Amino acid sequence: MHLSETAIDSSNALQVEHIELCRGRLCLAADVSFNVPCGRFVELHGPNGAGKSTLLRLLAGIQFSAKGQVKRQGGMALFASPFGLRRELTVAQQLQVSVSLHGQHLSLSDIKPLLAEVGLAHKALELTSRLSQGQRSRLGLCILKASRVGLWLMDEPVNALDEQGIALLARFLAAHLQAGGAAVVATHQSLPLLAPSLLALLHGIVHIGGAVCALEKNLQSAALAAASSETKPAAQAAFEAFQPSMAWVLKREWVLFNAAPKAAVWPAVFHAMVLCLFPIGLGSDVNLLLRVAAGLFWVSSLLACVLSASTVFEADYNEGALAQMSAAGLPLRHLALGKMSVAWLTQGGALALISGLLALQYRLPPAQIGYLMLSLAIGSGVLVHFSAFFGSMTLMAKQSSMLVYLLALPLFVPVLVFGTSVLNAVQLGQDPFWPLAVLSGLALLCVLSIPWLAAQLIAWALE
Repeated sequence: MHLSETAIDSSNALQVEHIELCRGRLCLAADVSFNVPCGRFVELHGPNGAGKSTLLRLLAGIQFSAKGQVKRQGGMALFASPFGLRRELTVAQQLQVSVSLHGQHLSLSDIKPLLAEVGLAHKALELTSRLSQGQRSRLGLCILKASRVGLWLMDEPVNALDEQGIALLARFLAAHLQAGGAAVVATHQSLPLLAPSLLALLHGIVHIGGAVCALEKNLQSAALAAASSETKPAAQAAFEAFQPSMAWVLKREWVLFNAAPKAAVWPAVFHAMVLCLFPIGLGSDVNLLLRVAAGLFWVSSLLACVLSASTVFEADYNEGALAQMSAAGLPLRHLALGKMSVAWLTQGGALALISGLLALQYRLPPAQIGYLMLSLAIGSGVLVHFSAFFGSMTLMAKQSSMLVYLLALPLFVPVLVFGTSVLNAVQLGQDPFWPLAVLSGLALLCVLSIPWLAAQLIAWALE
């Protein structure tokens, strides 16, 4: 069962019809049905482990149900710890990046008033890693408000908030609902008890647990109308969604790269360390260095890419950013393609450039250095894509990540064979076109297939 953004009753922002709520093989609720009118919110109640967070993730499209249907109108955002905050970004940078995911673009003059409203103006230039849990929740509220999406999915929003923070939450939620938005709130503490002004905006309570979970209405009121969007052909909608989503991913990855360039620098440093040590052990025999150069450069590049593979998705997974992006409707295949492309450009580019300098130590002529750099620039795309793919696989097997990489090593053999063949062909006076063509074909095949496979693995890991 997938989320569908279709024309529904214009008075409802969300309709949940007879879904089955499961965690693994355990069925938490067999029949969950409720609706959320525009301008109202619904609370999810239940004991720990009943499935409130699981239901929110299902509504966000992160998890799926084999039965039933979920329909919604407009965009949605997930408010759940750890809020998708990247520790290498400042508070202002994180706010800009997060709201741009929902199509909102903030200037520097917009950021300060927003942060001042949540009491974080003095933290604008500090790293998010230095925020307390309560301050992280306030930043999450600020992102939620500035995103201007129609549906808020909130998981225990009052956790870590003090009295002022709870009052801020109530004010933001009330303004969102009065503007025609809607919300689903999983909580142990009913919000109207903490902020009585919200009682008039409460549509009902869904008690999670048991065979049937239906809406208990506390209030009947006229809902604000919301215009339903026109449906478009799937191919046209996918094409129109590709450009903005890819542009956002590339911009975000560039911001992260500027904030912490070591992700691209350390593989190149490792590559340089390995290649600098071999001439010391092999001696100064020029012929020997020329014979082993191709193999050494490619094996070292492979190890550098594999060692940095976990950095592509792991931080976003651990910080909850992948869940936030999935809930916002960002296709995971676009995310994977963008992240792998940036990794290819930064890591692969760095490996190719440093190899050109280190090749002088192996006494390679200029023509051979040029072909070595070209082959590494192309072939590193294959290495990066394969490494990132197996890095996404380790999200589901953290305790066996080294075993995953060891099992994956045989798949790198073809690129090593054709990569070394380029330099060997030049050294033997042969035409290096065909091994370069094969490397280019492998790189293109990886671009067209690996991000889609990695996206499926990420989706499984999020479930």
